[in-house]
Amino acid sequence: MKFIVGFLSFFIFFAHADKITIGSDAWADVTEKDGSGIYFKLLKEIYGAENIEIKIESYHRGLKSFDDQKIDIIVGIFREDVQQAILPKWYIDTDDPIIVFYRAEDENIANINNLSNLTNSWVRGFHFERFIAETPQPYLVNSAKEGFTLLANKRIDTFIDYLSNVPLPLARKFKHFELLPSRHLYVAFQKNQYGQKLANIYDKKMSELRESGKLKELYAHLYEKSQLGSFQENKEKMIILTDEANLIRGHQQPSKQVNQTLSNNLNLLFDKLNEYDFEFKVVNNYSNINQNADQDNLCYCDMLKTPERSKQFQFSAPFALYLGLQVYSKTPLPTNFQNQVNLPLLLEQHKDKKVGLASGRSFGEEIDQQLKKSNPSQIIDIPTKLNSALAIFNHGRFDYLIEYPQYVDLHWPNISSEKLYSYPLEGGKLYSVGHMMCTKTETNAAFIARFNQSIESLRRSGALFNVLSSEISDDKQAEFNRYFKEIFSYQGPHH
Repeated sequence: MKFIVGFLSFFIFFAHADKITIGSDAWADVTEKDGSGIYFKLLKEIYGAENIEIKIESYHRGLKSFDDQKIDIIVGIFREDVQQAILPKWYIDTDDPIIVFYRAEDENIANINNLSNLTNSWVRGFHFERFIAETPQPYLVNSAKEGFTLLANKRIDTFIDYLSNVPLPLARKFKHFELLPSRHLYVAFQKNQYGQKLANIYDKKMSELRESGKLKELYAHLYEKSQLGSFQENKEKMIILTDEANLIRGHQQPSKQVNQTLSNNLNLLFDKLNEYDFEFKVVNNYSNINQNADQDNLCYCDMLKTPERSKQFQFSAPFALYLGLQVYSKTPLPTNFQNQVNLPLLLEQHKDKKVGLASGRSFGEEIDQQLKKSNPSQIIDIPTKLNSALAIFNHGRFDYLIEYPQYVDLHWPNISSEKLYSYPLEGGKLYSVGHMMCTKTETNAAFIARFNQSIESLRRSGALFNVLSSEISDDKQAEFNRYFKEIFSYQGPHH
């Protein structure tokens, strides 16, 4: 009876719906221009061939069509490529590693550190600038064939794509190294009630197709690479608390105003943790974190490890690295504070000045102690969200801000053209590292162990360095590289 009711609901749903428009680029074996290919066969199996309409266009145009709600489903995307979308539980495939190709004679290009001042190229729509420092204007092409031809003809310095796309006649001309490890590919659905229904049907049918053996039959020789055979349906829920609103799926901001590094890093790290279902929630302040100290399946993202916090929480290995905290001011500080700033002394000598702090936020044990010695009336409570805090700073609500330079460098130009002055903190560290901070439960201990494995995998491949260095300016790269090696014992990517 349940089967009959389910079948009737499925039939009625499509009887009242227009054709499902599916958008995709044309990729060999999976999404062919003539409508054949594994992904299209799969979606016809799920929704019925008579119910779908296929629209083939470039990846870039496909993403725009999806953003403009001209198509219902887009096929073969990475998590971070769509903001306003519903992603199903089941991925559709596992992608190949993303490779940086360069001409064999250009031996000075051999790693990620050497890309910042080159003409780097990739297919339009693949936003690889997220993983390469100082590449504001890449040379975008319309196809892999065009990119490899330009590289062979010395029109560009590198081309970033897949090993399988290298034209055989040109293969000997190039050397390469890995930019990103293999990741899961998804189908994305519009963020509305209809999209949610389509996503639910997709997840249900994927489960049934695997159980019947039809999924293995459809993917044939590509089934093992897809990793669909090992996909876990009953995933454990993990709640990740963060003050970075752009980590929340569906939160949309202009791309120039969001910090992509943390988002990209977590996408790579979580991609390896197939047994977990992650839910992000925004933290407005950190003043009440101890109230959650006994809650299972809950972690705070990108937190400083302090002795006080370690009493109630357990920490992952470091997965984020920031250049040392600075004190920011819209006017120059007096000469005696320009080498290093002693916060209590600065506030004591300038009783009319105030410093903005997010409630409960830690800056490390020594700086926290300095703040405790300062006059409470000179401390203004500000939002945890940095671009909101900077906007308030710009309007003069407080005089000093303590923050990491790579975040301020990213956000401030979108808020004001006014010059900011920055100074190192007395007692501050040269750099800070971020951890996953979880409550002390057995479930969370198991999660941290798996999360640490994922960190180590990215570290060994070189992808961790690639993503963390992507928003570091040229003049800070050498400094950042030195600290990264110190923290992560980085010896370069393994080939």
